[in-house]
Amino acid sequence: MNQLVELALLSLIALAAQHAGRRALELFRVTWSTRLGHIAASVSLGLGMLSYVVLALGLTGTLTLPAVIIAALAWLATLECAASWWRRRSQVACARQGVAETRSVSASDSAATGKNHVAFASGLCRNWIARSIRVDGAAQVLLLTVITLGTLTGALAPPTAGDAMCYHLEIPKRFVQLGAVQFLALTDNSLFPFLMEMLYTLALLVRGAVLAQLLHWLVGLLFAAAVVELATPSLGRAGGRWAGLIALAVPGVTNQMAAPLNDLAVALFATLLVIAWSRWSEVREWRWLVLAAVFGGFGLSVKLVTAAMAAIVLVAIFAQAWRRDGFRTAAATASVFVVCLVVTGGVWYARSWYHLGNPVYPYFNSLFGIAAHTASTLRTPYSLIEFPWAATMHPEAFGGRGVQFGAAFLAILPGLCLMRHGATGGHRLLWPAVAYTLVWFAVRQDLRFLLPVVPMLAIGVVAAQRGLHGVHRPAFVAASAALALVLAFQALIVAKRSRPCLAVAIGRESRDEYLRRHEPTFELARFVNAHLPGARLISQDYRGFYFAADFVREAALRRHASYAERGDALVDSLARQGYTHVLLVESFNPDAAVYEREFEQRLGASVDRLPVIVASRFSSAAGDRRAYRLLELPRDAAQAGSNRESKRVGAAN
Repeated sequence: MNQLVELALLSLIALAAQHAGRRALELFRVTWSTRLGHIAASVSLGLGMLSYVVLALGLTGTLTLPAVIIAALAWLATLECAASWWRRRSQVACARQGVAETRSVSASDSAATGKNHVAFASGLCRNWIARSIRVDGAAQVLLLTVITLGTLTGALAPPTAGDAMCYHLEIPKRFVQLGAVQFLALTDNSLFPFLMEMLYTLALLVRGAVLAQLLHWLVGLLFAAAVVELATPSLGRAGGRWAGLIALAVPGVTNQMAAPLNDLAVALFATLLVIAWSRWSEVREWRWLVLAAVFGGFGLSVKLVTAAMAAIVLVAIFAQAWRRDGFRTAAATASVFVVCLVVTGGVWYARSWYHLGNPVYPYFNSLFGIAAHTASTLRTPYSLIEFPWAATMHPEAFGGRGVQFGAAFLAILPGLCLMRHGATGGHRLLWPAVAYTLVWFAVRQDLRFLLPVVPMLAIGVVAAQRGLHGVHRPAFVAASAALALVLAFQALIVAKRSRPCLAVAIGRESRDEYLRRHEPTFELARFVNAHLPGARLISQDYRGFYFAADFVREAALRRHASYAERGDALVDSLARQGYTHVLLVESFNPDAAVYEREFEQRLGASVDRLPVIVASRFSSAAGDRRAYRLLELPRDAAQAGSNRESKRVGAAN
């Protein structure tokens, strides 16, 4: 029953976002190549606007479920009125000119913007069923079904991803507890661009963590639909569908779809940015330029890495306008793009600048006079020539196997070298991917930050596979067989990864039992929530989401207010600051987790004198083994500190 409720709520949010996004797109009066492209653009635009509704309520301290519902209804009503006014205005103008009205529709089927969502969905299903009669269509339907159901199974399980436990869900949980979006000084993340986290905040208000996870699963599907839209003009309908499936089947994409993270949202908005820029390049209409900036701004609202793609598009816009209309027009065009980009995505960086003096915190802190604690660059020992092979065969050096790209790109893309430039229609979009990859390689070599180039690489794969048919028939057969095997293998990976989640996804296993087997901190968190409701934990671990009590990472505390105390002096200092318990953890598998030992070393022998409230051990089927100890800090030191603070305040008054 829980799963059905969450899927229903996900559908409700998606439909509301699609309705709002469709009305907003009517104001732009743009045309899409495919129905899937229109869906991806409208839902993504709606989700972006919805996140800003949540942010506005959070900044004003009115972050409650009734307030969100009222604000969302007001937002929908405002968009409806604006679209109706614009439609009437357009009809009057068109009637005077004697031409038909232009609306934001899919070029292939106007049902994408119709009011009957059920009819549209049934029509889409009929198309897929008819397509499955053909061999290639059957392969597409089978591949889509396995990947969609497999990732949905994983998304219906309670979240356990490390970054989600640390901040993607942990910080929204705190926002919900506070009823406001605030700067949380004892965290490293509360001033990050938080577009997806605002949606997770909404999910936690409405239902819980699984609904938040399902939102990222939805973003993965929208990403695939956006790839279809990007690929169709150059590859046709069939080629566009294959490009979308190739992008969807990338292991780094399917793994992210089953976790409440945000890298797929970066890839989605970057793809929509490239789509809008491509349309502007063809028709040179301001509406596409502004829409590109809006999608780019939403991407910047998810993660700073989108700035690389936005900068590449900005350079292209300036060069194209200069070549056609001269420098002054190019400067004006680029300025409009930048202004719209900043207006859409600048609020997050303004918050960071206001509170910390660094708009791109935690990167490049030294430039703004702040102590550095995060490496602004991340380099591997591999050269640019070695990178494609190394990233494919040794992805653990580039962020881990969970974000790997698979072998399809390395196996098929070299086939483009056998074809004449521009002969396949896939070359044009490869240069933004190459430019982005060069920036990525020079700055931060983590494969999850490279996801925005997956759509262009997928288009290149289809273009290469098709082009080989007329150039080298044996190579075409080999490429087709290799692509089929790789896609089948990647679909099997999805099925295998979803298997441990199947029982909880269909309701045969309780979520508590699932978390007991998969989340290292769950048993300890449940004990603290039940027996220590007023506790304030200082923790060596970073996984704080399932703790209802105040949870502070010691590493974050040390960065916020560096201290020199050790041993008993450190224990007394922590107690005087209001901390009631210390949480220590030891990992026995460095492949699963590695923890700093500095906190335990600073405590020294005083650890042995603190009473152990509870000790627990965690062991998973994947080989993750950890031991936890929850120690109680002395209350007399805390009371003494409280009394001294009261006397100091009284004397000051």
